[in-house]
Amino acid sequence: MKAPNITPGPWNLMKCRTLLHVETDASNPTGAGISICSIPKRADGTGEANARAIASVPALLSALESAYKIADAWCCETNPHGDLVRGDSMEHDGALCHREAMRTALEAAGYSFDS
Repeated sequence: MKAPNITPGPWNLMKCRTLLHVETDASNPTGAGISICSIPKRADGTGEANARAIASVPALLSALESAYKIADAWCCETNPHGDLVRGDSMEHDGALCHREAMRTALEAAGYSFDS
């Protein structure tokens, strides 16, 4: 799995009078205050909710990547003969389904996979 070349986190939400800015945190290795995006404030609060969701992208991707690696190892564990260890149980099928959903989400975020 190869991660996309996004600006590393953490990202913060900065509130101004009419805009919400998502930018890099002071602890960011690339530097503080690097602009990620700006979103207009909205009376219904959706602008701030969207900006908060965007600011969480680095942490969410990191967590999803870790969960995918665990699910991939569990679903694809084989014995020395190359047979799947988990068999066809409902638990395995459920984990496989979640693994595929995680992979689809990672691919939508720009991750690439060898196989």
